[in-house]
Amino acid sequence: MKKLLVLVLAIGMMTSCYQSIDEPITGTNYVITSAKVDGRLVYGVKDNAGTELIAPQFIAKPSFKNNTLLGQKDAQLYLYDGKGALLCETGFKTINRENAEYFTARDAAENYLIFPATKVVISGYSKAVVGPDEVLFQKGELCGVKDKAGKELVAAEYESILKVSQDKEYFYLAKVKDKSQWKKIGADGKVLKNLSKWQADRIKADAKKNGYAFGDETLGGVTVKNLKAY
Repeated sequence: MKKLLVLVLAIGMMTSCYQSIDEPITGTNYVITSAKVDGRLVYGVKDNAGTELIAPQFIAKPSFKNNTLLGQKDAQLYLYDGKGALLCETGFKTINRENAEYFTARDAAENYLIFPATKVVISGYSKAVVGPDEVLFQKGELCGVKDKAGKELVAAEYESILKVSQDKEYFYLAKVKDKSQWKKIGADGKVLKNLSKWQADRIKADAKKNGYAFGDETLGGVTVKNLKAY
């Protein structure tokens, strides 16, 4: 009985005296720390000065991308900013860094756009294209526009939306649902005038000559040489 008690005490001391093996994240000011919680090894993050940013809680070593920390708790992934604050309370099934500006993510039901620099999270869309100034999005079969702060500029009520630009000026060319009609919509989201099919086709044809585009004709953008001609 004495031997058993000594063994139990020894195991308890070994667990409680676990020493974290700190591991710097190359090219950053972050250090991965570790701890044993309920007999399981978990990981956290601190800075080079020793300040704890995220307490040990991840089942795998967190990674660093674009001044953003990515950690996994059980089967879900979470994004944190450079100070260890959650960018979104939601846990995700997948997270992908699209470029230096934003991440795409998905939970069990929805798609998300996450902009770490501004901490803006946009969700509730089936498809999205991030433009220079806005997010063109599709909800079900209808399209709209939000700014990068998440404010709706154009309601999701059009079959397609194309941003038409010249230098820093632009408007949106939006196809009206179930009609052979387009709307010319200003940068502020206000309808400027109605356009016919031949006018919309002319804009698209002129844009093809100019050569620059992003996205596609459902959600996308083009440039033209004379914006005021339309």
